[in-house]
Amino acid sequence: MITRTLLETKAETVEWINIKSLSIEDKQILNEQDDLSNEFLEYATDIDESARVEEDDENHARLLSFDVPFFDSDSKSYTTRPLIFIMKDNKVYTFMNEDKDYSQINHLLKRSFELVEYDSLYHMIFSVVYNFSLLYHEKLRILHKEWDNIEKSFRKNASNSEIYRLLNVEKGLVYLSTSLKANKIALNTLRRRWGYGPVQFSDRESEKLEDVLVEIMQAIEVSEINIILVEKEKQSYSTIIDNNMNTTMKALTIWTVLLTVPEIVFGFYGMNTKTLPLADSSLSWLITILISIGFCFVLWHVFKKMKMLK
Repeated sequence: MITRTLLETKAETVEWINIKSLSIEDKQILNEQDDLSNEFLEYATDIDESARVEEDDENHARLLSFDVPFFDSDSKSYTTRPLIFIMKDNKVYTFMNEDKDYSQINHLLKRSFELVEYDSLYHMIFSVVYNFSLLYHEKLRILHKEWDNIEKSFRKNASNSEIYRLLNVEKGLVYLSTSLKANKIALNTLRRRWGYGPVQFSDRESEKLEDVLVEIMQAIEVSEINIILVEKEKQSYSTIIDNNMNTTMKALTIWTVLLTVPEIVFGFYGMNTKTLPLADSSLSWLITILISIGFCFVLWHVFKKMKMLK
């Protein structure tokens, strides 16, 4: 579905064309009536499209692909998807998806375009992108809080579920960090290609673009710090689990040795020979128990001297 809205800026009237769930009919209209190339429209529907900028000199159109974060309910972790802006003359084209996971993206996109007055088309684009760069900080705070809760839970009870939750946090951080770096490269490329020359950015446009880059750099630093913390936490978990396993194996080994002693003693006296000491006594059963206890006590004392009982 194609929705066309006129937005007034201080410099010009901008037409915002928002396409929700691009269909074959919509694609034909945009291709024939709006002179958008099939290549640009393919970029708009590719959920794996990387963050970058492109120019279509033939149709005088520009494309900005900017990765935005969202929570994927299927994988139960944070990931990113490309948000496509196509600029042509005084028009800007955006593309939405009706998937429920993208509801926050769609709401923020709509709100960013409609509720604020901008100076120009590019000031509008950079302001919208700025709002989505702030969205990264929100997701990073959520992931950091999740990591903090996992750490507290793991200290109380180390379980596989906490490890799986930590893996989801790490996966989300990697996705966000990678997309942030790709966005940084894309915007630096945009500034280098489009920010100079005959139609260079105004001071307000350049300032807003700089604000976006600053927010992205800060988010990159936060994401990298969190990735390091999660990695250290994983190493700590591994050390704790290995230590617990060693403690368990040591305890089982000690108990195995202690329980082997009575078995050996009872085995000797179970051979029904008259040559064994006190074998013909009526209290031989008690003697074998006392002998076993004596050997166990000696072994326990040896283990204690070797500090194996701690």
